[in-house]
Amino acid sequence: MKLCADLNNEQYVHGGYHYRIVNEKKRRDIAVASVRDRVVHRLLYDYLVPLVDPRLDYDVWSCRPGKGLHNGLQRTQKLLRDYGHGWIWRADIRKFFDHVDHNTLKACLLRFVSDKTTQNILDAVINSHAYNEKPASQPASQPASQPASQPAMAYPLAI
Repeated sequence: MKLCADLNNEQYVHGGYHYRIVNEKKRRDIAVASVRDRVVHRLLYDYLVPLVDPRLDYDVWSCRPGKGLHNGLQRTQKLLRDYGHGWIWRADIRKFFDHVDHNTLKACLLRFVSDKTTQNILDAVINSHAYNEKPASQPASQPASQPASQPAMAYPLAI
């Protein structure tokens, strides 16, 4: 109830993170927010996906509804069958989320979010994390990081 009141009254303040290291195939530094903050992250995810997803290129497969590894592989196989040759680019930008500039991210998201209350909540969440004490990062473990960061990758020159 308090979280709901804080969000509605624009008094929400994001808490800190607990950090841990996970070693599954490769080392990952994970930032874990409180349950309260994770509820807000999920609300933002559910809010952002319908706004951001339709504007992304069809062949962006990362963390999108109805997409995924198997669908991406099937699409690649179809394109190879249809065209027989060409280039395929598979990329994974190392430590991408650790280097997403907060101001760039906010500028991108303001194009999708017109509601002032939601803008304030996004601002609180985006500003809640820093990498090496620089305000340029989003925890990859945060659900809203993917739909929030994809426009920054898709439209970097539009800012």
